[in-house]
Amino acid sequence: MALRKDCHSLISVSSFQLIFEQKQKSKAFHEEFEELKEVGNSHPKIEAELPVNALKNRYPHILPYDHSRVKLTLMNGDLNSGYINANYIAAPTPLSIHDFWRMIWEQKVKNIVMLTVCEEKGKYYCILCDQYWPSGSALYGPITVCCIKELPGKDWITRHFKLNHVIAKLSIAKTDLCNYVADSQVRHVSHLHYTRWPDRGIPESPAPLVNFVLMMRKMMEAAKYCGPTVLHCSAGVGRTGTLIALDVALQQMRAESCVDVFSTVYQMRLSRYLMVQTV
Repeated sequence: MALRKDCHSLISVSSFQLIFEQKQKSKAFHEEFEELKEVGNSHPKIEAELPVNALKNRYPHILPYDHSRVKLTLMNGDLNSGYINANYIAAPTPLSIHDFWRMIWEQKVKNIVMLTVCEEKGKYYCILCDQYWPSGSALYGPITVCCIKELPGKDWITRHFKLNHVIAKLSIAKTDLCNYVADSQVRHVSHLHYTRWPDRGIPESPAPLVNFVLMMRKMMEAAKYCGPTVLHCSAGVGRTGTLIALDVALQQMRAESCVDVFSTVYQMRLSRYLMVQTV
C-alpha cells in the first residue's frame, strides 16, 4: 500500500477542532485506520520468529521487524544472544530483563519512559510488565543497577538509576567461583513512569498526559547527544504508539502550525507492527 499523495490528512491548527468534529461524526477516523491495517505487514521478522527466541517475546503476534529491531552484541560468541523484542519500545519479559539492561548500556540510553503499571487487578488479573528495576541495587547480567532516588507524583513516578558495567574475573583461590568487579564507567539513567493509563483504555484526563509528554521532550532534548530514549508500555504498540504520535503532533504543531496524524502513524507502522493499536 502506497502512502496517499494528496494532503487531505494534513490539518491546520486553526481548523483542527472543526475538522476533528466532522471526521468524528462521519466516521472518517475509522476509514483512515482501516487504510493503515496492512502498512508494514510485509516486512520480514525472521529473527523474532526463530523458536529459540520465542520466550523473549511477551506477545507472540507482536514481533519486531528485522530492519528496525535493536541488535545486541553477542555474549561469549552465543549467536542467540543478540535478539531482544525491541525497537526501543517494548517491555522486557522475565527472560529478557538482563538483555534489556544490556541494551540500555550498549545504546547509551539516558532516559527510559514507561507507560504501564506492572499489573492490573480488574475483572481479570493481568501481568503487563515485569518489574525490571530494583528498589535498591541488583545485578542484571553484566550490569549493576542501583535505584538512587524515587519521586512519586499524582500521575507519574520519577526514578533515577546508577549503572555500572561489571566484568567477571575468576578467583585464583576458588576457580569454581567468579568475582564481579565494576569497570570505571558509571552512567545515570532517568526513569519516567506514567501510572494512570489503563491497558486498552484511555487516561481520565488528557492534560496530565500532555504535561508528561512535554516534560519527556525536555529531557530528550537535554540528552540529545546521548543514545535513544527507550519508551514502552506492555506490548510496545498501543499506548506507546499513541504517545509517540502525540509527541510528533505537538512538535509539528509548534513548528508548522499543522498536524498530520495519518502520515505519522503510517511512518510509525513501517518501523513496528501495529503501532497505535486501536482507534
